[in-house]
Amino acid sequence: KEWTIQWLVDAALVILPIMCHSHFVVFALWSLFRNTVLKHLSVKDELFPDRMTPFQRFLLRFERNRNKAWFGADADGRACVDTQHLNRREQEYMFMALHDTLYRYMDCAPLVHPSDVTAAVQQAAI
Repeated sequence: KEWTIQWLVDAALVILPIMCHSHFVVFALWSLFRNTVLKHLSVKDELFPDRMTPFQRFLLRFERNRNKAWFGADADGRACVDTQHLNRREQEYMFMALHDTLYRYMDCAPLVHPSDVTAAVQQAAI
């Protein structure tokens, strides 16, 4: 019985770090692939959709968060941000980016102008 418990502890001490390292390596490789290949293909698809090969379109299926918020004007000519194409996760990310950016603007200056708010929205959405 004592030998079995010691063997399980030894196995856990070996397997757990290997699993953590494997998870990190897979995540790092996926991030590298996503930021080098998929982002490039996403821009290419947006600018030159007719130059995309079927294989490149297939690779773009792996990128789930490709939706964008568009800047424009409403019917009255006021500036607005169109977020209707964003999924729930992207909307939450945009909310946090706007919140954090505007907080930094307001924390740094005692007087905040409307142009600062517009700049904060533009910086958060980039």
